[in-house]
Amino acid sequence: MTPSTSSALAKLNEDGSLNVLTSSVEMGQGAKTALAQIAAHHSGVPFEKVRVSEPDTDVTPYDQQTSSSRTTFSMGEAVKRAVHEIKGELLDLAAERLEAAKEDLVADDGRVQVRGVPDRALTYAQLVAGSRRGNLLGRGTFVTTGGLDPETGQGVASARWLQAAAGCEVDVDTETGKVEVLRFHANLYTGRTVNPRQCELQVEGSTAFGLGQALLEEMVYDDGQLQNGNLADYLIPSFKDLEVGLSTFALENPDSVAI
Repeated sequence: MTPSTSSALAKLNEDGSLNVLTSSVEMGQGAKTALAQIAAHHSGVPFEKVRVSEPDTDVTPYDQQTSSSRTTFSMGEAVKRAVHEIKGELLDLAAERLEAAKEDLVADDGRVQVRGVPDRALTYAQLVAGSRRGNLLGRGTFVTTGGLDPETGQGVASARWLQAAAGCEVDVDTETGKVEVLRFHANLYTGRTVNPRQCELQVEGSTAFGLGQALLEEMVYDDGQLQNGNLADYLIPSFKDLEVGLSTFALENPDSVAI
């Protein structure tokens, strides 16, 4: 959805762990894993020490909505900005403690060291404890601009598009009209893939929904009354229906603005 806003908070603790607070909803799409990966990558905190909160709009920062494929793109960028703010503070603290120029420091794997001198280093935990602040806080907000003119329908409909193409081989019974899908191949342009396995599963799930809409699903009405408003009568694909030669391919662009 464009325009939209996502905000995140990050908290680096005295034990070197990192808490990420967002209002993005985890509903099976792997959002918490992807956001933790982004936070770990950009902060230098090991992945196993990153925890992403459940949403609670009384205390977690604003997210416009969890829908479509915007969470990794929008909230991911907000998380990245929040942990970069913390990383900047770590470098400031380390520059003073290590008596080195900030640009000569490298922050990764939970420690800050002088470039090329591994022995001159301090862990994130040591830096936070030495600051006597209890924790370091960072915040980030990502806002997309655009939108459609309600009068003309013209404008920027989305800040991020995911292009996809698919091809399949089918066997059609010309007498009954029954269609059997033999092979299905899906291509997706992802920009930059955060978690390849989750991406693959998302494509497989979308393929299942698409096959269901094309071959099985139909809302049946009689005099305006829906006759199959439950899953006993409304057919959706089963695993048996998906026993096809399914293959997926994600085309990436490492320089994409997508996270």
